[in-house]
Amino acid sequence: PRGAWEGSLPRAAADALGPLVSGGGLALAGVWALGAVALPWLVRGRAAGPDVVLAAAWAAGVAAATQAVCATLAWPGGAPSPTGLAAGAVLAAVLAVAARAAGGAR
Repeated sequence: PRGAWEGSLPRAAADALGPLVSGGGLALAGVWALGAVALPWLVRGRAAGPDVVLAAAWAAGVAAATQAVCATLAWPGGAPSPTGLAAGAVLAAVLAVAARAAGGAR
């Protein structure tokens, strides 16, 4: 019956969204969102050399910021270990350089 589950909606929302807000999920999303905004300004597609250097610097910066957020925020159950963090950031940088090279400068 409707009455049996209707009251559980607020609790389900609190249980699902609460850890995102109280933990560091939003902070990590913010780090990567800022990185996503900055990347097109850094990787322009005009010259491969500067694009590779700037993409590598971007990857290092995003990885370092992610690690700093993980180390400083209070996480329920302890701070997560961002497995594959450096590899993921480098892969994102490589894909950005490849996409700009394929599509040309805008």
